[in-house]
Amino acid sequence: METATYIKIDGNHQIELEIKNCNDTLYQLKTCVKLPYVCPEIANYPYYTAILGILTGNNCETNWIYNNHILLWCFEKMDAEPYWTDFKYGDDEIMEELCPCLNKRILLRKTVSEQYASVIDCLEELVKEKNYIFLSVDIFHIPQWWQVGVQHEHIKHQMLICGVDRECQKVYAADFYQGQYSVSAIDFKDFEAAYNDFDRVNDSDVNHCCNLELLSLKTTDYAIDSKRIQGLIEDMISSTDRTVRNRLNNEPEGAVIYGFEFFNHMVRYLKRQIKQQTYIDYRGFYVIKQENSIMIKRIDFFGIEDVKLHTMLQEAILLCDKMIGYILKYNFTLHEKSAQRVLEHMQELIPIEKQIFYRVQELFNERVN
Repeated sequence: METATYIKIDGNHQIELEIKNCNDTLYQLKTCVKLPYVCPEIANYPYYTAILGILTGNNCETNWIYNNHILLWCFEKMDAEPYWTDFKYGDDEIMEELCPCLNKRILLRKTVSEQYASVIDCLEELVKEKNYIFLSVDIFHIPQWWQVGVQHEHIKHQMLICGVDRECQKVYAADFYQGQYSVSAIDFKDFEAAYNDFDRVNDSDVNHCCNLELLSLKTTDYAIDSKRIQGLIEDMISSTDRTVRNRLNNEPEGAVIYGFEFFNHMVRYLKRQIKQQTYIDYRGFYVIKQENSIMIKRIDFFGIEDVKLHTMLQEAILLCDKMIGYILKYNFTLHEKSAQRVLEHMQELIPIEKQIFYRVQELFNERVN
């Protein structure tokens, strides 16, 4: 008799089964190794979404969300960059600053080829050692990534590996499949082709992790940092970035826009797209909605009761929903009327956002000081 624990990921649910019989059933379960992972509500870009999914799967995401999801930024350049806008996080080169709950180490692709018979063997061993693996592949070979009928292209893309199933010949990978973030079971042969062809893709303009980044849970004990929250709120109001430093600080002066000026830049962006009658990227407007949704939960978490503030936040979320709806309509029809409605709602939103942050700043200053 022996005891084993098997973690199964089923959508957004985790089921933990304790097996006390060493029989065929246990053998089959032992061929599948998975780490707890839950697709998070906040899913913007692969790396930070992967981190949040690990934290959510281990029930320690709340404080990290409240400590980080405040300061909005975008690149001044208005073209749709692969990484154009988001919240400002800590330095992803130093995991202690980005996410103290996790450890990070790098495994070279060269080491994988030298020490393992296959990348699948490597991933299986790493997951058994409780490592999540963040890596890049050529998504040409990943059928789940493509809609039916769409021609596949050779593109470098990042995903997170959280499990390997020998019996089913599947690798479990979290990624944006057809625009929806989820965990998908990828056939061994497809994954190996995608992994092996990574270096053959000519995509030098995009910064991808060439090696394997191993992430493991260090602690679930991560406290709310009121001073950090207070500083990020101040940065939002003053359109600065004094509280948190990361690679964005290496950009030329004026290349990155923060805080309230971010809202003004979205207005400039809309006017340009309308004038040129071109596609509107909805990401900047979606992240504004996320910011307000998180702020509601944050003030509730701190026990702050302010009816007017709640009302303004709900109004801001409604305006964001309207803007996103009109953007989708405009991108389908290119009718200027829909784009003008987005512009009107954005101009209506800006004074509300300013009132929200001035009130939040007042409340947090009272609490911290």
